[in-house]
Amino acid sequence: MKTYKRLIQSILIILCLLSFTATIFLSTRYVQYKRKALETIQIDAQKETYAAAKKIGEFVTTLAPLVNNLARKLSEKTLSKKEIIELLRKKPVTISGFGVSFAPQVLDSPDSRYAPYYAEKNGTQELSQLELEIDYTKPECHWYHLPFKKGAQFLEAPSWNLAEHILIGFAAPFYKRNTEKKQIPAGVVFATQTAEHIKHMLTTIYLGKKGYCFILSHDCKILVHPFDKYSQEQNKLQEIMNSSQEPALHTLAQQVASRKAGVIEYQNEINGHHSRLFFEPIPSTSWVLCHVFPYDEIPFDKNQSRQTIMLLSLALLTLFTCLMLLIASFIKLNTVRLWITSFVVSALLLFELVALWYIIWHMPPYKKDLIPINDKVGLYAFLDTIAHKRATYDKEYLQKHTAHETKKVSTEARHEPKLSENIQRILHYRYKQHGYIPTGIYIQHMKFITENQLEMTAYIWQRYFDTIHDEISRGFVLPQAAVTKIAEVYHTKEHDTETIIWQVRATINQRILYVKYPFDIKDIQIQISHKDFNQKIILVPDLASYKIIHPTALPGLSKEVYLPGWFIANSYFGYKITDYDTAFGLYSYGPLGIYKQIEKCNQPELYYNITAQRFLLNTLVADLLPLAIIAFLLFVILVSSTVQGYAVLGSCASVFFGAIIAQARFRGKIESYNLIYFETFYLVMYGTILAIVLVSLLYMLKEKIPIIHYKQNLIAKLLYWPAILGILLIITFRYFY
Repeated sequence: MKTYKRLIQSILIILCLLSFTATIFLSTRYVQYKRKALETIQIDAQKETYAAAKKIGEFVTTLAPLVNNLARKLSEKTLSKKEIIELLRKKPVTISGFGVSFAPQVLDSPDSRYAPYYAEKNGTQELSQLELEIDYTKPECHWYHLPFKKGAQFLEAPSWNLAEHILIGFAAPFYKRNTEKKQIPAGVVFATQTAEHIKHMLTTIYLGKKGYCFILSHDCKILVHPFDKYSQEQNKLQEIMNSSQEPALHTLAQQVASRKAGVIEYQNEINGHHSRLFFEPIPSTSWVLCHVFPYDEIPFDKNQSRQTIMLLSLALLTLFTCLMLLIASFIKLNTVRLWITSFVVSALLLFELVALWYIIWHMPPYKKDLIPINDKVGLYAFLDTIAHKRATYDKEYLQKHTAHETKKVSTEARHEPKLSENIQRILHYRYKQHGYIPTGIYIQHMKFITENQLEMTAYIWQRYFDTIHDEISRGFVLPQAAVTKIAEVYHTKEHDTETIIWQVRATINQRILYVKYPFDIKDIQIQISHKDFNQKIILVPDLASYKIIHPTALPGLSKEVYLPGWFIANSYFGYKITDYDTAFGLYSYGPLGIYKQIEKCNQPELYYNITAQRFLLNTLVADLLPLAIIAFLLFVILVSSTVQGYAVLGSCASVFFGAIIAQARFRGKIESYNLIYFETFYLVMYGTILAIVLVSLLYMLKEKIPIIHYKQNLIAKLLYWPAILGILLIITFRYFY
């Protein structure tokens, strides 16, 4: 007996050492992984912020050569008004305004002023005469007077009193020689960038990548922000700093004033999420670019993290359980101490099970089956890839419908100051190709009418361009919809762009798997296709219509959308590449058979995806509570089985029928042909009922079995809760590891 006891103690000591070693190894590995991931993310974010600041600085500095070239021409020779206007008209589209203001004494009439100004207004380039709007010779017009005093220079918002919301401009003086051959000030050439232009630059290149960006002035006023309300209330951040107790915001103010780069942690101004803010001075300006990176967007590998933490928790459970059993092995045990040991082990197993549920809920097993589109650069790269992969790509048709656009862009590029080729391409990219149609969605109401059918009310809009889309009909279809009601609510045409908005009420069929219930992730995927099925049309997400496009900001969802029992985690656009194995009857038939067959291969289908995660409270009350009561009743039956005799069979039968009814209710609620995680709990209960019946029958046999008859079936009673909880732990690992 002593040898047997020592063997058990030796095994427990070995298990303690192994589990302790595993705990140290796994915890160190997890901490190092998170630290390395955070360091990598921080380095990448700092590089991205630096690159963005540099590109915005490059975007701003394109003003200088344009202005200096025209100022030099005006200084060297006299140009007619018509020639000046033509030079201004040829300004690059990347610059919002370009103008000349002449000194009054230079022109024929000594009191006359002349200031032609070409600027973008309402999407078109318009010529205005500033002399009719303002008297630029007054002292408050710093953009006119400062270049004469200090030479050509960049001037920021306070120096500009023009009508537009100008953030920065470059102004250079030009001179003429008078009759005495002396140079006199003749005027100022200037070019400007508005907040809208800089915002377009910022959002086009960095919209939705990770977090969001905004621009601060040297005194912490918000100049450009994805949400206009923050840039319109420029003192918003200053007010937050004054009212906040966070020292990080005051550190930001000091660093911005001293034009230093850095990083702080704070609660972001949009949703209050804990975030990191990376900031970098923008060259040629006094501004600072801020890149906000919420912690809930940190791209950890959740599957790897979940598996590591699950193993770590198992190692800790093994360590504490073995320690407790080891201590118990050195103590003389009686019935009370055996019950205490059983309940402590059960408590450890229950704690481990709850801990696993907590880990799984925060790091659910999830794999995207869409190609996500979270920023414009990623979208353009995806479209280029598809264009090259298409074997039946109609080059002649594409060339026919994009020739005028290519010519227009190349003509503009000849007059445009030097700007990196990649930025040029991205800024000029307007989806203006035959098969690309910008499409957006905004869901106002959504609810599940069955487990696999979604009812929604939404607005869907599309934009069409003249010449490019002349041969394409207007409209869309929802292939998954069982019932659809579509009503056009808005139709407008501005310049060469036609915008149509529809209100949609639809019942959408969804294929949702419930195998991991209640820790399942519900991917609500809404497919949007164009109605011209016979053409190779790609619907592209109209990202410019959304303020912030990163998934956790829930673009395309109204704040009023609520799914009872579900938490909406994110939303995003994505594509599935579909190879249809049918021609859908789209072919011609002649004397020699089939010809001109339309191939629908490598067809990108646009989806709007909403990821929802189930709240556990309803499940705990509706599904887990009945199981807990059944388990408790079975324990009572087991404890009293030595007294009940054959009556235990009737008690077990009653509990069995109760369990069947509970499972039938559970099955009626969730439509699934697979064995669901929570449904295995009922199987465990059925197995427990059979075990209790078997043990009770063996106990009533005349021939005594030591393991059954020891202290009136004490061993079975002691092992009841540890066995059930241990089996549930094994099942949980089987489903979620």
